[in-house]
Amino acid sequence: MVCFNQPVKYGVIYNYNTILDFDNTNRRVVLIGLPLLKAYCHTNGLEQCGIIMKRLNHVIQYYESRQTTQSHEHSVYQWVYVHEGSGIISTEDGGFLLLTGQLVYIPAYVSHEFIALKSSCLSLIFSGEDVATPPIQSIGLLASHTLWTQLMAYLRHNQPHLTQALWQHYDAILLDQLARFTPLQGYRLSSGCVDPRLLNVIESLSHSVSIKTSLASVSQQSGASERTLNRLFAEQLNTTYQAFRYQLVMQKAQQAYEQGESVTNIAFDLGYKSLSAFSRAFLNYQKSMKPC
Repeated sequence: MVCFNQPVKYGVIYNYNTILDFDNTNRRVVLIGLPLLKAYCHTNGLEQCGIIMKRLNHVIQYYESRQTTQSHEHSVYQWVYVHEGSGIISTEDGGFLLLTGQLVYIPAYVSHEFIALKSSCLSLIFSGEDVATPPIQSIGLLASHTLWTQLMAYLRHNQPHLTQALWQHYDAILLDQLARFTPLQGYRLSSGCVDPRLLNVIESLSHSVSIKTSLASVSQQSGASERTLNRLFAEQLNTTYQAFRYQLVMQKAQQAYEQGESVTNIAFDLGYKSLSAFSRAFLNYQKSMKPC
């Protein structure tokens, strides 16, 4: 139970994996997540938890299929979240494939451009000058989680209706969430394009992650032969189908593990018939992710 010592107009309660947005004026309550702990609230126009300055700029941007931005850079740090669609972020070091639900970090002064492979909706988040420099030194994917996905969906549809004071609270929550994310191994491209058949396979695998998904089954769905798909994985992603599937499965397992899911549930949710087989694979993956 959360109690306040004076009447509350509106606010946000947050405990790193849960958000509660409440408004006593019209009895509106929006819950994202489960348990509750930390409160940002307004009482009769006064800030109960201190003044929170706006430190992020959040913009919703829509792109048509094949739409391309010119190469550019920012003097601040940027995060890009894909609500729907897919695209490529190209830098001097090559292309980076982005899929629905993924979050990428772009350091300041890194030249880049975005190519929409499908009609896409992105959240573009820019840091303010007073935001501490993130520890990540290069462009790359970040391991987000369910709360972040729910928060992004909520802000996509409700941000225009939030008061400036209430947005300041979400600004603080976004900053806290972004500071907690760790790097993921992304999908580097050999060129600035992706074959549509390969893209369909990648999106299908990403939406339904399972170690049981065979190359034969995705071949039937994509309309390309197994031999063709093997060639496309090698030519455009410098990997094999099996290695790509394994990477997706282990990333999904790591995210579920960090959210408190039991190893047993994770193993069977990802299609493993043997808990010991999953445990060995997951342990090897965790060892490979540790810095030397």
